[in-house]
Amino acid sequence: KKEPFTHFLCVPLITESSRPQLVKSLNLFREQTQRSWWTQIPSEAIRPVDTLHLTLGMMTLKDDEQISEAKNFLDGFPIGHLWSDLFGSAERSASEAEANSPPNSGGDPPLVVSLRGLHAMQKPNATTVLYAAPYDPADRLYRYCQAIQKKMMEAGRIANENRPLKLHATVVNTIYARNGGRAGGKVASQDRSTGGPMASKNEDEEPESSAEVDGKPLVNTQKDSGTPKSRHNRPIQLDATGWIERYKDHVWVEDISLQKLSVYKMGATKV
Repeated sequence: KKEPFTHFLCVPLITESSRPQLVKSLNLFREQTQRSWWTQIPSEAIRPVDTLHLTLGMMTLKDDEQISEAKNFLDGFPIGHLWSDLFGSAERSASEAEANSPPNSGGDPPLVVSLRGLHAMQKPNATTVLYAAPYDPADRLYRYCQAIQKKMMEAGRIANENRPLKLHATVVNTIYARNGGRAGGKVASQDRSTGGPMASKNEDEEPESSAEVDGKPLVNTQKDSGTPKSRHNRPIQLDATGWIERYKDHVWVEDISLQKLSVYKMGATKV
């Protein structure tokens, strides 16, 4: 029997400069979705700001020894060399090097991205997950994360799920509102004014505590922010077509400096 995933590798999106922007954006979104005549998204389904991240791969770490091994591996991961192999270094101008330096590259300014729009993980009119997409004007983020993912898979540190990497920041996940939502597992009706992006896979659980692996101790750094509701109830499916249309050009946060790789622990159990 396949062992369940316990952790995952990701790029955190919370920094000193991004936090105020994201708090403001999520609070506004929460307020609008609670008083709109469109589908009212359960408040519990809107993810806490500290959980926002870009997932690169799933992991199974069964004990402290395996967690320590993961930390040591990432401490020695040649992230700067990987960047140079992908994008070169000698031929770049000083301005390019400053604008596009990788995370953990000796103190240089890191890769900068924004979060834009609102998309459905499944069908827009029957989805359990809504997410914001990262925007990288230099078009380096996806290739860089894809290369990291490949190296980690080759080393056996993350699972090979045989599907393309899909970088996304989850804003809504109704798994956290199964018992308290308005729709009770059914599709909540809404003005169907537009379609939207679709994907075949759904997220399961989001992290509630994180274990940093960029040279810092693997310890819990976040407060518990909710536990998935009982699995005996199906997650609420939202007709989010109106919200997707309304937020299609929305900028949640601008100029996030991606600074590290981290391992997040699944569920609400503290590390």
